[in-house]
Amino acid sequence: MRMRSRITAERPVTDQDTGRRMIPPDQAAYLGQFPEMPGMLLTVKPAELAYSLVDPLEDDEDLCEQIRSAMERNSTFRGKGKLKGCPRQDGKLDVHRMKTLCRELVKMAELGFVRVRKGQVPTLEQVDAMPGRYLLNPGSTIPNGQPRYEDSLEDYVQNLNSRGG
Repeated sequence: MRMRSRITAERPVTDQDTGRRMIPPDQAAYLGQFPEMPGMLLTVKPAELAYSLVDPLEDDEDLCEQIRSAMERNSTFRGKGKLKGCPRQDGKLDVHRMKTLCRELVKMAELGFVRVRKGQVPTLEQVDAMPGRYLLNPGSTIPNGQPRYEDSLEDYVQNLNSRGG
């Protein structure tokens, strides 16, 4: 699942060499001609093993038209038809995927990559206490020889090493 964060020309970045926060000139010049675009909203309900993903652009035809017009003015983009937000997605996860997702969201919130709009972020200890096990590769959709769970990784690596792999 890919999500869009808020997009604005005023969002600073940290210069790798100096550590100074700045707005890159190319970003300001290009994105400054676009309206601010809201990020997508993810709601997670661990007790229900449920999530929902909402794109505020889905119901904002005016903002979508402003974005489409700016894209056509400022690039070679020539879209056909209207620009639309993503439709709402609701779903259920198994206990392992929910636990893994919650841990990732806690870490993202601690680093400031996501903002909590409602409710509170659990502690890592609370997530650890949730039912289920952490998945090693939750995005994998194909069968492979890797262990499914993180707590099985050490035995897997030791087995590989004992065989010279």
